Amino acid sequence: MAENLLKIKRKIIKKVAPFFVSNLLKLLHKTIKWEIVGAENLKDIEGPVIFSFFHGRMMMLGFIYRKLRKDRKIKMILSPHFDGEIGALIAEKFGVGSIKGSSSKGSLKLLKEISKIKDCDIGITPDGPRGPFQKVKSGVTYISKVTGFPIIPVAYSVDKGKKLKSWDKFLVPYPFSKGVYVIGKPIYVPDDLGKEEIESFSKHIEDEMVKINDLADSIAGLKV
Repeated sequence: MAENLLKIKRKIIKKVAPFFVSNLLKLLHKTIKWEIVGAENLKDIEGPVIFSFFHGRMMMLGFIYRKLRKDRKIKMILSPHFDGEIGALIAEKFGVGSIKGSSSKGSLKLLKEISKIKDCDIGITPDGPRGPFQKVKSGVTYISKVTGFPIIPVAYSVDKGKKLKSWDKFLVPYPFSKGVYVIGKPIYVPDDLGKEEIESFSKHIEDEMVKINDLADSIAGLKV
């Protein structure tokens, strides 16, 4: 009985949540005055890229993609669990596809699927889906090495918002605040990077992402 009730509950959530959440986000986004910093870092890149952002800063990033990459498509790597399924349905409302996977080393199946992607950007939260907070797992490095796509660190922040008491300190902007999107310089994973060097290079990516995140907070003047 309990299992059937859970299935019914999840089915209702899948039907209602994507419509409700996507429209709420669109309304919230329109009330915020946004600034974009670092868009020139994408200017000379013609091929696909990997947009890498922390799990706690994913809420408003769906809106910036079309401004940066008007004629391209993107797929987001999302958890195969129920929360990932909901995330995928919400992402669809913004024209974002999905790939089921993890930000850790990743399964051979996931890497094989990604290796087939030729003309599509990839989005990933390398500290997700369950943390630790702002710790980049090696999956993003493996994916960049397999595809040859450069990694673009991205972040957003606002002057007024709330950080939830979750592992990722998820940032929720307040309506009518001022916001900023920051796009970092591309990070290229060397073709000859060995297994023993993957972890240290992932730490380099982590450092760059933290810098971008901190820069966004500094420009926006985040007060929480």
